[in-house]
Amino acid sequence: MLLVLIVSSSVGYFLLQGSPSDCSPLGGKAILRSRLTPQKTGGAVTTYALPSPDRFPNGVAVAADGSVWFGEQGVPGLGHLYSNGTLVEYAWPFNYPGRSSSSQTCAEKTAIWTVVLWNGRVWAGDQTGNQLVGLDPATGSVKMIKVNGTEAFPYGLTTAPDGALWFTELFASKIGRVDTAGNLEEYSLPNGKSSVPAEIAFANSTRGYYVDVGGSGQAGGLYQFNPQKFAPVKVGANMTLYSPNSLALGTGGVWVSQHEAASLVFYDLATKAWTTYPTSTVNYVDTTLPYFVRVNG
Repeated sequence: MLLVLIVSSSVGYFLLQGSPSDCSPLGGKAILRSRLTPQKTGGAVTTYALPSPDRFPNGVAVAADGSVWFGEQGVPGLGHLYSNGTLVEYAWPFNYPGRSSSSQTCAEKTAIWTVVLWNGRVWAGDQTGNQLVGLDPATGSVKMIKVNGTEAFPYGLTTAPDGALWFTELFASKIGRVDTAGNLEEYSLPNGKSSVPAEIAFANSTRGYYVDVGGSGQAGGLYQFNPQKFAPVKVGANMTLYSPNSLALGTGGVWVSQHEAASLVFYDLATKAWTTYPTSTVNYVDTTLPYFVRVNG
């Protein structure tokens, strides 16, 4: 089993900066192709530096051919990196507010935290646009699914066994489901406006899980639900979770990252017991803040 944990040593959950309205990392092009030279090779990891100005990459999805899709929050749009170093970047055709001051450099115009391949397109959440955006790589065209409200923040996206796309609405305290025809359904959560759902994972067609970061005096938690009849139930309530913001299904249970407590926890589905694994620190700060946990195998 390979367990992957992504951590940050900086405090702060979301960073969204103002950008000049004329800042265009792709030079005004809808699609930009380039070839990157590896900065570091050897071993299991090859490192590439993205072109300037900053793209602010975030959210990664691996395609069947081994290529990698990722969000580019400074474009905004998506990048597609192949194993030979070829990079294809796609700008979303939307206008984003920015600052006109010449002293401001290019920065994030939106927040893109998850990218998934679904229904023949590459999908991502667009915080500023309050929408899901699906890119057709063959044409560069996009489809939009607007989320209800004005600041829902579509955050964690995942596909379900029935072929639907599920996502969390971080600021709207809801979970959304989009069927293959593009119809949107939204579900309220047990803790109402105190709910801050982050990520969803499915064990099978009748059992899914999501983590709720918690807010407004309400502790976070791990919840189980049946996607065919949405009625979430908190599991492992015998332990208080501190800002649980990511989850991954492992053998016999669920891994959860605790952002505030700087640790991983594992919930054993058979014994209903929790085990805590503190994350390692670095020499320049006394804590680490885990963001994502993933299991391979």
